[in-house]
Amino acid sequence: STGNLKWTVKSRTLNQSTDDTRPYDMKVDQNGSVYITGTNDCSRSGFGYFQIFENANGSITSHEGGGFFASKINKNGVCEWIRSADYSYYGHGYELALKDDSLYIIGIVRNNGQPIASVKFYNSDNSYFQLTTHQSNYFMATFDTTGYIHNLLTNTNHPNQYYHPEGFNGMFKGVNENFYIAANIRTQIGTSYIVEFDDTLAAPNG
Repeated sequence: STGNLKWTVKSRTLNQSTDDTRPYDMKVDQNGSVYITGTNDCSRSGFGYFQIFENANGSITSHEGGGFFASKINKNGVCEWIRSADYSYYGHGYELALKDDSLYIIGIVRNNGQPIASVKFYNSDNSYFQLTTHQSNYFMATFDTTGYIHNLLTNTNHPNQYYHPEGFNGMFKGVNENFYIAANIRTQIGTSYIVEFDDTLAAPNG
């Protein structure tokens, strides 16, 4: 490796003045393909806005949907696909793990001022998974490297009175289908317990 620049790509929200498109995590596979998750500004803008990648060869890859997004850029600097949830006011992909040709992503979808969000995560063939989640909860999505979503779940259906003000600090997949997640948790005053994947835990103090 010589450290020479091979290519660059740029991603933004088309036809939106604020363009709040940000990556939060990225992984590279053994073939040199790059997988990115983050947020765009499509959701808060309503319908008709697109996230685009300006590719290294001058082409454009675009997708209508958002705020949460996941994408793949191949070793030549061309975005092969973008996936998202349909319209919720907030959407973020925070952590991405890549193992055995599968992508595991932790994120959130929320509606502005509403306790419940119900959104669809679409595949390219218009099949989808539907997720209904409370505003204080998060999801885990499993994609293959072609961008097809295979599984989607939330950490709990319980309306936890806590949230992740700093997002997540790390996630990886271990052996025997075990996942390890690190996050900051802040509870509201008076909260005595929280629920994580059907485990009831005492609320942290402080």
